[in-house]
Amino acid sequence: MPGASPSAFAICARRGIAVHECFGTAVGLAVDVSVENGRPRIHRATAAIDLGLAVNPLTIESQVQGGLAFGLIQLMAKGAITFKDGQVEQRNFHDFTPAYMKDAPVTVDAHIVPSTEAPTGCGEPPVPVIAPAVANALFRLTGKRYRSLPIVSLCRNNRRTRLMSAMTVVRRRAATSESQTVYSACSWL
Repeated sequence: MPGASPSAFAICARRGIAVHECFGTAVGLAVDVSVENGRPRIHRATAAIDLGLAVNPLTIESQVQGGLAFGLIQLMAKGAITFKDGQVEQRNFHDFTPAYMKDAPVTVDAHIVPSTEAPTGCGEPPVPVIAPAVANALFRLTGKRYRSLPIVSLCRNNRRTRLMSAMTVVRRRAATSESQTVYSACSWL
């Protein structure tokens, strides 16, 4: 927000962290998440990826961004793939909706760990880290552990989540007016 101080903007956001390793690649992800209208809102995603020698850093950054976006599909209810009697229920795009751009992190930073080791994979490793990172941030927001996907349907009836959603509106107002009341209202979170 123009003119907003960082502390006012992130007043009711919490950070979640997750780490994953596959295909010889390690990925760590930190996300800043708030709740808006009963849905998680990812403000920033910062990834560190150790994949050996980075042959093309711009491609790696794009792969991280795409992997995180793909990982959002299982996180958001509208894109969840469900099973019944051992078979996938969704057959095509008419009954499967991928995540929207509004669900994507506002900012994605990818940091490549310098290495002279042989290159490893960078396409799939970022996919599995976003859901647990967001779940950890939501735990810090709501005090409740989320242990199944999609997360969106789980965070609607929690009293503290509703409060955090309402505080998002207040936070936006505080970003321009710097209201001291907002800071004291969020201080216990």
